[in-house]
Amino acid sequence: MRRASPLALALAVALAVTAGAGCSDDGDDDRSGPTTTTTTEAALPGPPRDPAVVGTWTADGGDQLVEALSNQGLDELPPCEGTLTLELRDDGGFTRTLAGTCAFADGDGEVELVASGGYATEGGELVLTNTSSTGAIAGEDGEELELPTDEAAEPGAATYEVTPDELVLGLADTEASLTFTRS
Repeated sequence: MRRASPLALALAVALAVTAGAGCSDDGDDDRSGPTTTTTTEAALPGPPRDPAVVGTWTADGGDQLVEALSNQGLDELPPCEGTLTLELRDDGGFTRTLAGTCAFADGDGEVELVASGGYATEGGELVLTNTSSTGAIAGEDGEELELPTDEAAEPGAATYEVTPDELVLGLADTEASLTFTRS
């Protein structure tokens, strides 16, 4: 298995937004207009998944935003504040969203990086597969810059420890870790 860099893995495991939304039926048949249902396929239909990791997890994302921007060819890296959200679903899919504000020289910019794919838990590791990503920076002037494919969305693995309130990801080949709190 090809392993992503430790910080790239932290970003991959950490940056998520829901890939699709479902439509629920409240039993009321008096609806006006068409009904739309969005279906997402299960990312991984069969690999083992630790049910304790299922849920939505958040962590401070400022440093991860700066790291993500370091690959974008900027002359100077701005200070950033943001949130890293990781959703691990019971269908084996994950979405991670890194969103926040960075103080660029010409004004603040809203940054969002989103990755999704599948995951499994095997041998004490959280393994990401089938990943894809998008990203953009929106400036105060309304101008938007699409970011290239997020390298953090590459498949990879991290060790993990989970309690009811925290998910700690150990970054591959380092002693660094990233701690998330259950939302």
